[in-house]
Amino acid sequence: MVCLRPERFHPSTYQKLQAKKTGPFRVLKRLGKNVYLLKLPLDLHISPIFNVEDMCIYHGHHNDVSEELDLQLPPTLSPRPKIEYVLDDQLVSTQQGGYQKFLVK
Repeated sequence: MVCLRPERFHPSTYQKLQAKKTGPFRVLKRLGKNVYLLKLPLDLHISPIFNVEDMCIYHGHHNDVSEELDLQLPPTLSPRPKIEYVLDDQLVSTQQGGYQKFLVK
């Protein structure tokens, strides 16, 4: 199983904030020294032949249940004190619309 780097696809099909790899895909056949045939979904609409430079090995997920998990619980939140009264309030304008600030006791 291998993953593909998004640079292999047409620039309009991927963006900067997408995943660094696409896949995993099954290798069907080795066609040459550094060329492979992959089994791709039909909706990709690209050639299934890839150079090794465009691929990386898929390592899978580590699901070893014999290993103990070291889970950290989130810290408990202490209750906030009650608001006695509002001393001041302001409407702060921003380019996104704005927000309201309160000074409380």
